[in-house]
Amino acid sequence: MSTKRSILRAIPRLVVLFAAGGLVAASGVGPVFGAPVTGVDPALLGCVNVALGRAVDAVLDSADPAVLGLRTLECYRKRVVSLDGIEALAGLEELSVYGNQITDLTPVGSLVRLEELSVYGNQITDLTPVEALPNLRKLNASENPLGDSSQVANLT
Repeated sequence: MSTKRSILRAIPRLVVLFAAGGLVAASGVGPVFGAPVTGVDPALLGCVNVALGRAVDAVLDSADPAVLGLRTLECYRKRVVSLDGIEALAGLEELSVYGNQITDLTPVGSLVRLEELSVYGNQITDLTPVEALPNLRKLNASENPLGDSSQVANLT
């Protein structure tokens, strides 16, 4: 019996429980889903985590139900340069990222549930990536160096 107890003491104890759609380590580490999103602009990551009620530097996980369920994201004047990684927010319906330094809307092109997009006051020169968004009904892209107003004509 004493040998069995010493073996059990020697084995590190990490109990993993299934809860709320993910694995939770009993040590309090938090959910483990397995699909971390990399390359996210730190300022954008901070906004997402604040919206989720998490630490601003928490890892964004594309399989996390809370990430997938986020419907609205506001990230005003936070010095966001890139929207890379926003594709993980598949349930996003409203996105406001005005007053930043964003130049490319390509990552937004995959957000098929997006209904409202506010990107005014950035450095965007091309609206083509949002032309195919099926549910987009409101777009504010003023105060951007678009140059060619025909891009707006393609959005109906």
